[in-house]
Amino acid sequence: MKRLKLLLPSAVASLWAGFTVGAILRIVNLIPSIRTGLLAVIISYFFLFLIFLFPLGFFVNLITGSEPMLLNSRYLTGEIFTVSLSLALALYLNSNYMRNLLPQIAYYNFVALGLALAVIALLSLSLLSRKSRVLFVLFTLLVFSATGVFFTTSLREKNSSPTSIPSAYGLAEGRKVIVLYMEGLSLKDLLSSPRELPNFSYLINKGAWGKVNSPVPCLSEITFYSFLRGMKPSRSGYFSSKVYSFLGKGNFRLFPRWLFFQMMKKLGVIKLKRTIPMPDNGIVDVVKNYRGKADIVRGSNKIENRDTVAALFPEARPGTWQYSTLLEAVSTDSAAAEKALKMAKKNDFLVVRMEGLKLIKTRFLKYTSDYFPFVSPAELEKFMGVPGKYILFYDHILGRFLTQLPPDAFLLVVSPFSVEPVAPWRFYLEGLFGDKLTCGDFLDCPQGAYIAFSPWTNSTSAQVSLLDFAPTLAYYMGLPVEKESQGRVLTEWFKKEFFIENPILFIHSYGGMLRKGR
Repeated sequence: MKRLKLLLPSAVASLWAGFTVGAILRIVNLIPSIRTGLLAVIISYFFLFLIFLFPLGFFVNLITGSEPMLLNSRYLTGEIFTVSLSLALALYLNSNYMRNLLPQIAYYNFVALGLALAVIALLSLSLLSRKSRVLFVLFTLLVFSATGVFFTTSLREKNSSPTSIPSAYGLAEGRKVIVLYMEGLSLKDLLSSPRELPNFSYLINKGAWGKVNSPVPCLSEITFYSFLRGMKPSRSGYFSSKVYSFLGKGNFRLFPRWLFFQMMKKLGVIKLKRTIPMPDNGIVDVVKNYRGKADIVRGSNKIENRDTVAALFPEARPGTWQYSTLLEAVSTDSAAAEKALKMAKKNDFLVVRMEGLKLIKTRFLKYTSDYFPFVSPAELEKFMGVPGKYILFYDHILGRFLTQLPPDAFLLVVSPFSVEPVAPWRFYLEGLFGDKLTCGDFLDCPQGAYIAFSPWTNSTSAQVSLLDFAPTLAYYMGLPVEKESQGRVLTEWFKKEFFIENPILFIHSYGGMLRKGR
């Protein structure tokens, strides 16, 4: 009976913890169809927090020797303090990411819930030594009602983009754009060994170049759509590329970090339900609507390129994870490059997406940093040069495009983010709850790089935003620039005479055109 009484405060605090996590997901998902899954979330987090809080209350009971009661201040407020403080910290750690992912009203509610949790933590701490039952009843009602306000609030926003389709303008005659979208490349990679990268060095000497800042967090599909639209996910509405179920229930599109979700994915509690394609192809579809030929090329590893792997990376033996990773990366990027080279002369606008270096760095950076454990000297000697060799592979691909580049073409090499080694504690957590091979990460958006080259570009260096590329490319193609875009036209790229002859034209939004084209 005594243990049952001890369990009651933990049960109340755990129920509130599950209820609060449900409110967090209600805010960040913005879709009403998750209601059936919220019950699964509440139950799961009820038991998860109960596992932690019951031993805590039992430990306090052993130390203080006080009678375990539901309204005992040492149990109820102490455990609510633990829950509210941990959840407030989780929301604080997620706040920078949610600023760019969520619509404004949802982000404000997300921050308000975090502040409410912090206030509840302070109140519970101040009431920890008091023993008024009436006071604790009121405090408990305050705790549940504060969370309930956010749980029941509707946070959906309507898209107010106009549906008018601009038709008074057309593509500038003879202009072509080729974009090599190379994820994982940094400016340091390009400047550290210029003699070994002749094609990258040639473009840096002749064109505009610099670092790229992308909206945090860098989720590969979401970041690519931000590049195509020139908008943050909070404005474009495309903030998640995957839909998950929780114990087989609901449709959850976005899970905040630091709330045990990675552990639940590992245990199978959370499962991938389906993927969400991009709503449109942004600037590529705009060019198509103006009767230009435009495409996005993405590679496939169905045809394995073993000869290239053997030539570039002889140290990798078939049957090992190192060889499998290199084979996947090389095959995918080779397929994309070969397909794009055949299309380059016919297309007005071509985006070639290459993701191999991102995969290589996320798995091979442990051979370039000193603090990673369990790396033998023999493995270090074999694989420490793999990322550098892969950049040489990219330089070779770039050279092939340069040899076939039409004289009036605009070539843009852009990397939205680089990849950096994960912190030691992240490395251990990934081993327990994630991918054991992961040793690099790009979620915090390490700066990427760009090189822009054409007969009309200046040789200049500047730091730009990923959102600047879509309006700049639209301007170069002779199209009006979207006022809804959160980027700007990079006028410093272009020579003065080009800018004088081609004034910037504006249109409020391409939203109507893209929806109709879809």
